Amino acid sequence: MKSRLFLWFNIAYIAENCITLGDSLFIAFHISLQILIVPYYLLPCLFLITLTARVGLMHIGVFILLLLSGERNFGVRLNKPYTVTLPMDIPVFSGTHADLLIIVFHKIITTGHQRLQPLFDCLLTILVNVSPYLKTLSMVSSTKLLHFLEAFSTPWFLLSSQSNHHLVFFLLEIFNNIIQYQFDGKK
Repeated sequence: MKSRLFLWFNIAYIAENCITLGDSLFIAFHISLQILIVPYYLLPCLFLITLTARVGLMHIGVFILLLLSGERNFGVRLNKPYTVTLPMDIPVFSGTHADLLIIVFHKIITTGHQRLQPLFDCLLTILVNVSPYLKTLSMVSSTKLLHFLEAFSTPWFLLSSQSNHHLVFFLLEIFNNIIQYQFDGKK
């Protein structure tokens, strides 16, 4: 319980500093610490999936990641190996921070509350932003991306909302970026 409260206060503190420091200082500081902070942004998101009263904190965490994903250095640093062990309810994998990002986003989208559905566009936009810089993907994260494509391209999902076709477009753009920008490394 203490770790959950600490993580929630950490997100609130970071959001407050984003407003007071300005975007450029905030981005530069957090990109320099990216290897340390990505798991700590994602851990509260996993705890917040089931708490409908804390959906606002989930939005703040996702928007901070969206802000960071627009920077090239953030995408490049996601290729560092993920070796931290945190108490997350995710499948065991060996890979990079990008793999962790994909796996946690899959967990948020597939098991999250209905009030998190507006975040689907933001979560996939984060993946689109970093996808040109991804050099490798683990089998687990690759399977999660294919599961997204399978789930979002079903007729009942596409016809359930006017904007659901954008999610398929984002996924196709992710696959295109991974293939196009890392073609030489994918032999």
